[in-house]
Amino acid sequence: MLVPEVTSTSRPGPASRTRRALTFLTFLALGALTIVGLVGACSSDGSTGPSVPVDDATVTLRSSSFSPNRILLNLGGTVTFNNSSGVTHNVTFLTAGSPSDIVDHSSGSTARDFATEGEFNYRCTLHSGMTGRVTVVAPTP
Repeated sequence: MLVPEVTSTSRPGPASRTRRALTFLTFLALGALTIVGLVGACSSDGSTGPSVPVDDATVTLRSSSFSPNRILLNLGGTVTFNNSSGVTHNVTFLTAGSPSDIVDHSSGSTARDFATEGEFNYRCTLHSGMTGRVTVVAPTP
């Protein structure tokens, strides 16, 4: 008795299509998570400083974020920007009346005094999404 040969020219069965669809969806999900991770990697870390104004504060420049990225500072206060990450960063102020910018550096600390009330936004121009803000208020008696 002759048995007919089965050839692979026919379309794949339902199980094969399901496996391929699941593989595709898995790669799609992993790709989406990778993109979200890359976008988040160069963003502010969401940490905030004290909820009451302080006279002095320190902002740490991490590999891809400022920490904390929000400071509430008394008028005349000082913020020290400390970079020990080994990654080159800068601090570029975006608000008129801000202290002078801090040039590209990969280590060290630089302090800036804030002699005017207001909100002073800053960013690292080398890393998209790396932003912060110093809010300066008059001290309460």
